[in-house]
Amino acid sequence: MYNTFLPINKQRKNNFNLTGGGVVEKNSIVPKPTIEPMKNTEKPITKDILDILKNMDFPIKTPAKDKTRSNVLKKGQTEIEAFVLGKVRAYDKVELVNSVKNIKFPVLFNLLKKLVRTHNPSFKYTSIQINKSVGTNWHRDRGNRGLSYCFALGDYTGGGVVIEFEDGSQKTFDNHNKWLKYDGHSLLHKTASHKGKDRFAIIFYTHY
Repeated sequence: MYNTFLPINKQRKNNFNLTGGGVVEKNSIVPKPTIEPMKNTEKPITKDILDILKNMDFPIKTPAKDKTRSNVLKKGQTEIEAFVLGKVRAYDKVELVNSVKNIKFPVLFNLLKKLVRTHNPSFKYTSIQINKSVGTNWHRDRGNRGLSYCFALGDYTGGGVVIEFEDGSQKTFDNHNKWLKYDGHSLLHKTASHKGKDRFAIIFYTHY
């Protein structure tokens, strides 16, 4: 599996995942998105995660400068509060590398790994995207492959993920304190607007 966005001499093979070995292959048939409820054993973990997110100094990303995630910016927006745990792209490396945020936020990193392991121990991923009230336009996750898991936390109303299907129909999936499993690489999607306090969105995915 190669990253075609890198120069040919920098293309990477990636078979790393945080839960075990194996390359996640792109399916020829896109699975339908599904909502999965949080288990009772997950709720204390999500409470601890939310407490950390509410009280931390969130990193600021400038996509134009970082050359990342510019496809999710709304018109006139230049910065977002977001960061990645797990494995990230390094433009001078063939392989994915460990995010520096793993060391900066070790408790959060371990809680998130524990959470997804509790929910679905067989799910494979490389990276964890954390967004704070990031409202996205229509986009596909061009650097992802396979299925992603995402959920959102916070004291807000609305939100959710709007997904457009091949026939042009659209559906909003409410992932507030719920898991949404979907193919963000193949399916066009955006964030639904929310009201109230910050909406923290967490996405587990395989970085290509």
